[in-house]
Amino acid sequence: MSIDLEFLLTQFNILSDKIDNLQFNIFKPIKNIYLFDWLVEWVDTYKRGNVGASQLRQIEICIDKHIKPNIKNCLLTQLTSLDIQKCLNKIDTTRNTESCYYVFLGAISTAYNNRLIEFNIMNTIKKPKHNRKTGRALTEKELKKFLKVISNTKYENVFKSYLLTGCRKSELFAIKWSDCDFKNDTIHILGTKTITSNRIIPMFKDMKDILLNMRPSNYKLNNAVFDFSVNQIDLAFKRLKAKYKFTFRIHDLRHTFATTCLENGISMKVIQHWLGHSNMGTTSKIYTHITTKLDKSECKKFNMKL
Repeated sequence: MSIDLEFLLTQFNILSDKIDNLQFNIFKPIKNIYLFDWLVEWVDTYKRGNVGASQLRQIEICIDKHIKPNIKNCLLTQLTSLDIQKCLNKIDTTRNTESCYYVFLGAISTAYNNRLIEFNIMNTIKKPKHNRKTGRALTEKELKKFLKVISNTKYENVFKSYLLTGCRKSELFAIKWSDCDFKNDTIHILGTKTITSNRIIPMFKDMKDILLNMRPSNYKLNNAVFDFSVNQIDLAFKRLKAKYKFTFRIHDLRHTFATTCLENGISMKVIQHWLGHSNMGTTSKIYTHITTKLDKSECKKFNMKL
């Protein structure tokens, strides 16, 4: 019996086409969209209005300065884990690499959940490791020197306000006169990191004195209390740091505030609220070294005689 090879080949091709069509029909993206367009849509739909201004800005910087220059703008359905990994490998610092990883993780996972892609390709990418610097409080000697150095300078009230409020850098410049309640001695902090960082903190006496001395007679409630930018303060502090050999950072003024609170018996839960941390774990993790020190001090008070 003879075999018709041409017939068999034809049948094989027909079967192969049917298999391809079947596989194609199993998954069809609800719409075809390019990576860069999806990143914009993801930010506008899922981030804008749901995260603080500072975090939103960080996401946008990651996309514009680090992701777009290092990856091709292809259809999401054509994007591979190798493309993302190569992009991450090109980014200059471990901190930026980690931030961009989380942008990809959020955007790609959301795309998968919305049936824009068949597989969540982030599952094959290992999270980059970034060792964050541990903040610290200024020593008594450092604080005394710092206060002397900034005395009667243009930025004295700014730096003192960080010490008296525990604000993040950009949070201080978001404060308006309408946020300052001089009757109830409170300040409304418009959190810049997350929605939960919006909070009411006490206006301590020294902070109240600073604000009252600063407040012009013709002030408007919607005007900012501090007419400076983060860049101006960063530059001013950088100059002071170089001139006086300071080893601490501006952010350490926030740590100094928190440490002072702990050392004066204020509960961790209250400090968590004043700092604008979304959960207790963040607060306790950062200040473990302080609480350990305080625990040892408290142990000396135990005097049970059996």
